[in-house]
Amino acid sequence: MSQFSETDFKTDNYSSARPNYPLTFYQYLSQYHIGGNNLLVDVGCGPGTATFQLVENLSNFDKIIGTDISEPMIKQAREKLSTINKLSKPIVEFQVSSSEAFNFLQNGQKCDMVTAAECAHWFNFNNFQNVVANNLNPRGTFAIWGYIDSVLVDYPGTDELMLDLQYGDNKLGPYWEQPGRNILRDLLQDKHLDSTLFEKIEEKHILARETAPENNCSKNSDTAKFPLRISKQMTLNAYVAYLRTCSAYHAWKKDIKNAHSPDPCDELVSQLQSLHPELKDMNQIVHVAWSSFYILGTRR
Repeated sequence: MSQFSETDFKTDNYSSARPNYPLTFYQYLSQYHIGGNNLLVDVGCGPGTATFQLVENLSNFDKIIGTDISEPMIKQAREKLSTINKLSKPIVEFQVSSSEAFNFLQNGQKCDMVTAAECAHWFNFNNFQNVVANNLNPRGTFAIWGYIDSVLVDYPGTDELMLDLQYGDNKLGPYWEQPGRNILRDLLQDKHLDSTLFEKIEEKHILARETAPENNCSKNSDTAKFPLRISKQMTLNAYVAYLRTCSAYHAWKKDIKNAHSPDPCDELVSQLQSLHPELKDMNQIVHVAWSSFYILGTRR
């Protein structure tokens, strides 16, 4: 996570290349929520990817605050906020703050919803959920979600190439911050909400290949009904740009021993194009899907 706080991390590239979360998930989250609608806090908001979607899709909240420990990320979120039309509701602001600090709340104020998108794997999970519980009103919602490990849906034979890029010992593997990356790879399946603090707990996940059309024949299947299926149609060039937004690639680039080494993303492109000549056109549209998960709980 420290890579995202460095001043030379390209937060604008990160923001533009990352996938959005589907409307179906925000609809599901809205239906799940039974608490008040005064304050929503989006922890680990980065450049505001989920925060601005929450503003649009959960607009019944009076105020939404995005927080992140990274000053460059918050700076970009504030810049984006300044370019959009000001709305009377919800009021939106961004604060530099760690996941376990809610010092921006004043006069005993508490939240009605706390969200954490694509970030909880960096936190001490038990400490985080205890802090959230202490700052949530009864019946308030705690929502965690995220994604990892993309595949090219129409090219299943390339999955191993993707994994080699991300985790190969001579590629980006050694540059991931741990244990956070492995926690995310496991889709937080060993992280659970405390049932003495939360009720209505839901813990769900889906693998990227399970989102492919051939695996969704039944509209009544759990897979077909999963609300957080993350996918994106993008050019191959844009997909490679996305791969270069990861913290491990940033760390790989900064390692002086790689100064004269082949770029691992360029090597991946060469391998893809060798297997599938049509991908020599970097403007070729590819269908990308990610594994994803969510954890929901209601404050007792």
